[in-house]
Amino acid sequence: MTYWNPNPDIIPIALPTPFIVGPVNCFLVKGTPLTLVDTGLQTDESYLALTTRLGELGYSIRDIEAVILTHAHVDHIGLLARVVAESGAKTFAHVSTANQLEHFEENESRTQSFIMETLREFGTPEEIVLRTAEARDTFRGMAAGVSVDHRMKHGETVLNYTVCYAPGHSSSDTLFVDEKRRLAFSGDHVLKRISPNPLMRRPRKDQPRAKSLVEYQVSLRRTLELDLEVCYPGHGDPIAEHTKVIDSLLERQERRTEKIQGILLEGGSMTPHQVCEAIFPGIDAQYYYLGMSLAIGHLEVLEERGQAYSESRDGILHYTLASTKAGSI
Repeated sequence: MTYWNPNPDIIPIALPTPFIVGPVNCFLVKGTPLTLVDTGLQTDESYLALTTRLGELGYSIRDIEAVILTHAHVDHIGLLARVVAESGAKTFAHVSTANQLEHFEENESRTQSFIMETLREFGTPEEIVLRTAEARDTFRGMAAGVSVDHRMKHGETVLNYTVCYAPGHSSSDTLFVDEKRRLAFSGDHVLKRISPNPLMRRPRKDQPRAKSLVEYQVSLRRTLELDLEVCYPGHGDPIAEHTKVIDSLLERQERRTEKIQGILLEGGSMTPHQVCEAIFPGIDAQYYYLGMSLAIGHLEVLEERGQAYSESRDGILHYTLASTKAGSI
């Protein structure tokens, strides 16, 4: 497969995943140090694809000198421990990615418990909660804990890249921007043919749960201001004119918010589970967490705008359009 790539020293390497999103990209950046951006899943199939492609390019895992990580999802960081063990490469990541990696199994267990508790709060029937837990268990073994050598903060410079923290799709999304060459490794923050789903996630200690879609839209609007010729994304082809891609994504999100506003108008007071079922009737447990993340994200956008409000009734969260409050009509 050939496609537009204005930087011949940056080699996209597509690695297989079992997920609906399809292959995940990592990137070999020629030069000193020889750098790998993201690593793919911790599976034998992914490792074979990586080593085979490196071999075709005249390299091996042992030649990798640096690894940059865009965020802490398993399809992007899974092979990190194996790559580092074989190569001795130095690792670079935003502090939020580093924190998740260094206690990966513990974080995954806590996240699993949080998600199950939150789904119950959202009115999800117990059968679906348990099937969702089983589906998420398939992620186990696809990554391993590892310490990061260089824990970066927003605005710092590493290997000629400016670190741009852009949470939303995940709590750890990071762009690595080469301002001189007008390029960025953008992970799953901006994708051309896929709408990145801002995932519901466990809050930081003593903090409320983040409103992922609200946060994501703030990050997207900041990314619009970057002067870029090309983004190298976690899935799909390199992206030219990132501003058009982001504008299109924000427009699609707005249409979805309007659709959910219409669902609330018709259904009255509804739980997030009921909204999710209205958008995705009969959704499979394998995708329920993704569907619920989308539903709660748009409900929170409406709430942030003052167009809807939430209240807990017997421990179950309900959303209602603000215009239907008693005495407001």
